[in-house]
Amino acid sequence: MKRETLSLYGDIIRATRFFACVDKKGVLWRDCSKKNARREFEESHFEKDPEIITKLLIGGRDAFESSLEKLAGKQRQEVLK
Repeated sequence: MKRETLSLYGDIIRATRFFACVDKKGVLWRDCSKKNARREFEESHFEKDPEIITKLLIGGRDAFESSLEKLAGKQRQEVLK
């Protein structure tokens, strides 16, 4: 499971370079995304239950893929404008 965890974290960190938008406070989404990913992984670092770890990985992967789909949709809209 360690390999899956590191893979997901790496995928998230690599993908953040595409998040160039800013939030209402003027903070880049990439910075916010990196910070949130780091926090969530650190919070679950000491989890030992394999079932909970699996649920966290599935949920994290789903959220990651959903974010990428939303980003791709917004980029398509910008291209069509």
